[in-house]
Amino acid sequence: MSAMNLYAAELAELEAHEREMEKASGLIRSNVVVFCKHLAEIYESCCWKPKYKSFDTYCETRWLFSGSRGRQLVAAYDVAKNLAGMTDEDTLPVFLFEYFTESHARVLKELPPEQQRIAWDAATASGEPPTAKTLSA
Repeated sequence: MSAMNLYAAELAELEAHEREMEKASGLIRSNVVVFCKHLAEIYESCCWKPKYKSFDTYCETRWLFSGSRGRQLVAAYDVAKNLAGMTDEDTLPVFLFEYFTESHARVLKELPPEQQRIAWDAATASGEPPTAKTLSA
């Protein structure tokens, strides 16, 4: 693929992800998983490169948060995928994350993957929204 075609493909990929992120950011909080999914895909594919110097610059310019915060959101998606038992090829089961927030992911990412699922199942067993505090107990 020529450099010009690669540039156009990366730019198209970036724009497609951003459209989905804009939709997700304006909806109910459960869509944090959708937003994080697209940010993770942008981070992993580096499709921000045609327009931005770095991932940090992309996050700061496009979404008004730091690159560090962007990487936290990418990590949140990794936790969400683990909780759902997903692989990279699976379709995102947003309905599974009725209660899931990025603050839950910050607590859970400190645990091994199997322990993440156990902690999440225990915290959501009552049907009530869990807090980060109940997950860390």
